[in-house]
Amino acid sequence: MLAPLGPPEREAAASFIRELGDGWREFRSRTWIWVVALGFAFVNGAESAGLNILGPVIAKESLGGAAVWGLVLAALGVGLVLGSLVALRIRPERPLLVGVVAITLLVPPLVLLAFEAPWQAIAASALLAGIGIELFSVFWDTSLQAHVPNEVLSRVSAWDAIGIEQTLWLCAGIVFVGISSQLLSREVRELPRTPPTPA
Repeated sequence: MLAPLGPPEREAAASFIRELGDGWREFRSRTWIWVVALGFAFVNGAESAGLNILGPVIAKESLGGAAVWGLVLAALGVGLVLGSLVALRIRPERPLLVGVVAITLLVPPLVLLAFEAPWQAIAASALLAGIGIELFSVFWDTSLQAHVPNEVLSRVSAWDAIGIEQTLWLCAGIVFVGISSQLLSREVRELPRTPPTPA
């Protein structure tokens, strides 16, 4: 009968924690990385809520239904392909700046959805958003590869590309901070059930 392999598992866990710590030190030592990653913690949530959740609802209520929304998403997909082709042909001096500016193309489709604009306008803006998304993705990845040493690149990327469980922890943290910060207001803490009687 084989003996249990306990010690190697403990060593592997210790190695994982050490590598995660090394990655965190590299991650936080480069301001441009954590600034972009933190910003996208909010951008991704807002974009997902607007396009993936509210978009289909608005399409059903006022744009013509699922088929129309499918065309909007197809336009987004075409934009992604076009964005990758554009990224292959240009070599900006400041690729991260170009990428972050390009991702602002996410704003128009959200605004047009808010106005319940014609679906053709929303589809056109989704196409441009796809281009912006892909330009950002390419220039973000190439910036990481150019400026982060190969031996720590995967560890740094692990802090950028967190999984579902970590995303839920982040969401829970945002909700907790958003609620608990309200308790810093004395008026919130001490507001009575009924207004005080005037003297």
